[in-house]
Amino acid sequence: MANSITTQILANTDRKLVVQYALDSDGTELDQGILVDISDSAYNSSGGKALTGVAVERVIVSKTDASTIKIGWAATNLYTFAHASNIASTAVVSDLNYGSEWGGLIKDNITVVAGTGAGSGTPTGDIAATTTGMTSSDSFTILLVMRKIF
Repeated sequence: MANSITTQILANTDRKLVVQYALDSDGTELDQGILVDISDSAYNSSGGKALTGVAVERVIVSKTDASTIKIGWAATNLYTFAHASNIASTAVVSDLNYGSEWGGLIKDNITVVAGTGAGSGTPTGDIAATTTGMTSSDSFTILLVMRKIF
């Protein structure tokens, strides 16, 4: 059995994009599984202008296991901006608000501190997730609230 993945676009306006990504695992790990592909024409403006990026304003992760989920900008090595993990196999919800004070995280503002395990390569602008410790029947849901950049 393969991982069961459901992606829902909850809002797609000229200003905002809200995506919910749910995974029920068969034990297979995600290795930069794409959550948001900014080149997808479904995210274009109502006038047809292509999306060039997003500002991540909020990330909510709900999970039911002891696995670890890293969410970030896709690149040679993921530029992580959200990390959800817990020690026990109990339900946990992480709610990270990056947008209320200064407008959200954008890929162009990444500063890498050498030797910290930070990402490498040029970020594509796509948002991806990588997991570790997934076992059969583990599950999680990621909700991304983003401001569109054209």
